[in-house]
Amino acid sequence: MAGVYAWYSYAQAYNNAHGFKYTYNAIFPIWQLTGKAWRTWLHGVWNETLLVYFSYPTLFLMAFIWLFNLLHFKRLPLFAWLANALVVLGGALYVALWGPLFAAHDYYYIALLILFPAIVVPFAWLLEHFFFDQWPTKRQHAVRILWVAYAAYSLLYGVQMMQIKTTSYEWGKAPITVPQNFYNLMHWFNWYRDTHWQSYVRLADQWNALGVGQNEKVISIADPSFNISLYLMQRKGWTNYPNFENPETLQKALQNGASVLVVSDTAWLNKPILQPLMTHPIDTFEQLYIFRIKP
Repeated sequence: MAGVYAWYSYAQAYNNAHGFKYTYNAIFPIWQLTGKAWRTWLHGVWNETLLVYFSYPTLFLMAFIWLFNLLHFKRLPLFAWLANALVVLGGALYVALWGPLFAAHDYYYIALLILFPAIVVPFAWLLEHFFFDQWPTKRQHAVRILWVAYAAYSLLYGVQMMQIKTTSYEWGKAPITVPQNFYNLMHWFNWYRDTHWQSYVRLADQWNALGVGQNEKVISIADPSFNISLYLMQRKGWTNYPNFENPETLQKALQNGASVLVVSDTAWLNKPILQPLMTHPIDTFEQLYIFRIKP
């Protein structure tokens, strides 16, 4: 708890010092979702982010085992039964308090990985002490084979999931363990990374040749994130997260030392608000248009 408090205190102080909200420093409860946002959230969770850590067979298996454990409360040790019940309850509370983020950020599921041992370990103890030895030999062998097959499937699922998230998979046909819709989504994401975001990475090596110093601040249009393009091109500055179509927002960036404009979307080249900043073009690098901002 001390570590959590220290992080929240630091994050809040950082936000206050910079006059901007970079992190969530409070709960983001699921009941804030309304109307169509619920359907969008459910689609994002079930078809996208959840699959990164839990395959569909694993989810159904865990649900069955969890209920099985609950019903056999008289046979399980109290600690094991409570682990099965309370860890799942804690996981549900965690999802309820930060739910909307689960549809966009798969790393939020890392904390939920504890569900698997909390559910499966009591189940394994239950099988060993009350069921397994009472079964005929053929059934014992069948259960062992099923567990080995499931372990092999899970290992293959993990490998193929990592491959399609890092483009080391040969695109063309979805791997046997990963749903086609998720495969298609990752294919698009990796294509977009290679054709869009990688340009910023390559631009980072060209700054000196373009006459842009290490400490110059950049306005990056039209990156809607907090800092993705800035991080990739290794420069401080501003993305379009605060919305530079607002004259006050743009003026604030200029007053704080913005000296270079990078435009990735050609639609922005015709926006009147940017015209005064594009009178001194530096160069065009791949699909990025770079301008020197003159006072």
